[in-house]
Amino acid sequence: MDVQTFCAQVLKVTEPEALRQCIGAIRVLNLHKGQVLLACGEPVMDVYFIKQGVLRGYYFDENGREITECISGTPGMAFMPGFDWHEPARINIGAAAAGTQVFAIPVELADAMMANRPETRQIYVEQIKLAGEIHLKARNALLEGAALQRYQWFLQNYPGVADQVSGKIIASFLGITPVTLSRLRRSMRQKAQEQGGGRKDPT
Repeated sequence: MDVQTFCAQVLKVTEPEALRQCIGAIRVLNLHKGQVLLACGEPVMDVYFIKQGVLRGYYFDENGREITECISGTPGMAFMPGFDWHEPARINIGAAAAGTQVFAIPVELADAMMANRPETRQIYVEQIKLAGEIHLKARNALLEGAALQRYQWFLQNYPGVADQVSGKIIASFLGITPVTLSRLRRSMRQKAQEQGGGRKDPT
């Protein structure tokens, strides 16, 4: 998806002059794995949408442990450190996978579009609603499920993400230790191999 397609399909901008302004202002940022896109406490200068790869929001607890609060690899989805982009970032946003790219919309342009385009306001409402639903589902799944249930839920709801990001990040998001995640993965591989033909995991 190039910038023009993103503007037309995701932002619903089709008028020639508005489309020209958006194409001229929106940037595609190429991020390497682990790169911090926005640090906690910094002013938000751009509104981000995922182009490809995986972004995550994370923070450090009182013991200095890195906690992944949210993660997404859905192209076209907004990824922000809070609901109000005029407030400083409340979490860090970084690339969780190699080859991650984002569309960066300057806040000034986002403000103008919100003020002048009902379509943009509707997109904002839809994105806020979607983010709220995702966070609620994640909270319920991670509070109620055992470690295996949490990981199975993750695989179902974040297809393909487990193949792109480290086990440390997944474990942090699920609220389990990397050792526990490693054991779960090994057990699931062994079970799948045994069911598929009686072979055992050589590792």
